[in-house]
Amino acid sequence: SQPILDAARHLIEHNRLRLIHELAHLGVRKELVAAGPAAAFDLKPRLVELPDAWTEARFAERQIKAWLDEGCPPAQIAVIYARHSQVQRLADLLQHSDIPHELRRTANALDSRSVHLLRTMLEWIWRVQREPASGERLLFELLHAPCWGIPPEDLFLLARWRTRPEQGMPLWYELLSPERLAAIEGLRAPDRLRHAARVLRQAEQQALLTALPRLVERLVNQSGLLAWVLGDEAEPGERDALWSFVEFIKDETARRPRLHLEELLQMLRHMDTYRLAIPVQQPAATGDAVTLVTAHSAKGLEFDRVIVLGCQQDPWENERGARGAFRLPPGLTRSGEADYLEARRRLFYVALTRARTHV
Repeated sequence: SQPILDAARHLIEHNRLRLIHELAHLGVRKELVAAGPAAAFDLKPRLVELPDAWTEARFAERQIKAWLDEGCPPAQIAVIYARHSQVQRLADLLQHSDIPHELRRTANALDSRSVHLLRTMLEWIWRVQREPASGERLLFELLHAPCWGIPPEDLFLLARWRTRPEQGMPLWYELLSPERLAAIEGLRAPDRLRHAARVLRQAEQQALLTALPRLVERLVNQSGLLAWVLGDEAEPGERDALWSFVEFIKDETARRPRLHLEELLQMLRHMDTYRLAIPVQQPAATGDAVTLVTAHSAKGLEFDRVIVLGCQQDPWENERGARGAFRLPPGLTRSGEADYLEARRRLFYVALTRARTHV
């Protein structure tokens, strides 16, 4: 609507690095004019002052309920914010109230449990190839992975049996041999232990002669990791994260056919250090839900009614970059701090102008 466009114009006019200012002496001006059905609305943007973030989340929930009661489709309502940390309270409230909502967040596959387990398997293989004893801690962690289905009681029994003086404290790698497992009484699921040992040993023996994508596919299928992410016990999104990670490895090996396991693991460690993500490829949204989205991701989208969260300095001007993340040198930006503040103001402008009628 025109009142929304006017409010956004007053905001963005504070940016002095705009091309329009350089053309002012020519009489050039830029004013957006509302058109279409939204032009008939004359509601000004509403600014609500609240004492804290929790009260803000409650207010947003009640406002969304009111709009839904008025007959506004959920897909025409959006909540826009600067950082994902701002919206978690509201997402919990909407979940509790059974209000359909979609949190549009680009997840990092490296943060998922399934990818962590697969990476741990690959790390264990690489370490054992160099020195069997160096993979002990990783192997003990792997045996607790849900994909194997090994009862915790069996792992406790193995640990006790291993510490007996007459056993000489064997390595876990040695303890999982068929002969050792056959000698241990009281195991509830020895077949699962043998299966885990067989899969890991075969992968370790074949790693040097197997292409990385093939090695990864074997681990995903034979370890039960694929079955686990497809089951009910895994968190939502694990399947997509695992698939995205496997596709990433395929793409990297297609780009670098001689890429080997050590180089891949080193690459992933660097990605962890510098917070470089492997975006999770997610299925398309159904479109019948309230949208929760950052201003960055909202570019190009429009909704009838919008709530902008946290309209104060901290979330919009004080962007918290990840520790160790790459930053451009100051000389590559136009004017340092001034340019940064103008960029943040443009982002807030984007948030305001996503609304057609109500903000």
